[in-house]
Amino acid sequence: IRDIRPNRSEMIFERAMPSCYASSEFAQMARASRQLVLAGLFGETSCLSTLVEGYGQNHYFVFLANASVSRERAGLSADEVHRGVAGIASLYSEVLFTEAWIERMSRRVGVAGSTLGSR
Repeated sequence: IRDIRPNRSEMIFERAMPSCYASSEFAQMARASRQLVLAGLFGETSCLSTLVEGYGQNHYFVFLANASVSRERAGLSADEVHRGVAGIASLYSEVLFTEAWIERMSRRVGVAGSTLGSR
């Protein structure tokens, strides 16, 4: 996507298969993390396969439904497919909208006496 660039604190993993676990760097990071947040393109393939694999490895994910997108499939619109993806994702992860996740994180940071900065 043009003009979208990762921040220094964000991680991007290249892989040959849909699941992020196909990247050995991702798999290593996932084993060391307490909570993983997933968002991105191709919710119907990459996101779902990552969530299912992570669930099988007892990894805890939050799937940001409104920060992800799915493609149309089998006569269903992209929006219809993505609603289905979010429903299936809820079996394997917590599904939140970005605003709710930011609010949760800001409460955690606020407890520590800090605030989130803006970019």
